Amino acid sequence: MIGCTKLFCGTATVSDALKFGRDSSKLPPHLLQFSSDQHPVVVWNITNRCNLRCKHCYISAEDRAYSDELNASE
Repeated sequence: MIGCTKLFCGTATVSDALKFGRDSSKLPPHLLQFSSDQHPVVVWNITNRCNLRCKHCYISAEDRAYSDELNASE
C-alpha cells in the first residue's frame, strides 16, 4: 500500500518509519525517532461496513450491516 502523503507530497511519514525501521536510508532523520527496529504493519479488514468516502479506497463499502458478516457474539 502506498501512503497518500508520500504519493502526493513526496515526503515520508511516521508510518513509513514504523514500516522501514531506523536503518532505512530513505527516511529523513527527524522520523527516525519513531522507530528503533523494523516492524511489520498489519491491516485487517474485519468488516465491510465503512462510513468514509475515501477517493483512494478500493473497497466498495457502505455504512450498513451486511448479511454475511458475523455479529459480536459469533
